Amino acid sequence: MRLEKTALPKDLPVPKEVFGGRWWIVLSRYAACPFCSLRIDRVARRMAELREANVRLLVVFPSPQERIDKYYPPSSTPFLVVSDTAEKLYDALGAQTSVLGTLRTAIDLPVVVRAELSYRRNPLAIDGPITRQPADYLVRDGTIERIRLGRRLDDGLRTDAVLAWARA
Repeated sequence: MRLEKTALPKDLPVPKEVFGGRWWIVLSRYAACPFCSLRIDRVARRMAELREANVRLLVVFPSPQERIDKYYPPSSTPFLVVSDTAEKLYDALGAQTSVLGTLRTAIDLPVVVRAELSYRRNPLAIDGPITRQPADYLVRDGTIERIRLGRRLDDGLRTDAVLAWARA
């Protein structure tokens, strides 16, 4: 999804520092989601490059903080993670749910198997909409410059695209 540059709403439940500098905001499905875990792990391996480009990462889950801390312990997570159980960020930023997007992923067996084998999580630990699609937002000084609404459960911006944006 493309949009004109727009200000990040000031009343969002995010740390104030998100309104300054370059931020990659990732709205994820829920803390135990194996697709999100696989994607976030890939991004985390490139945190040094993101830091070098002055990009900070904020990952948001609709999960309770205790569940997030179980899978993303603050002491070993190299990015900021917040809980949004009321889904205010999801609503304000236009994140979507999609049965079709969920099915697109479910029929891609290699993706499903890789995610499930890589991140064995409790399959009943779903604490967000099962059809939630991930969404990414690139924010510079409080202005949303780019949005990517996922079309599948494993969809989102690639780190190389975020780095190109930061360096432009």
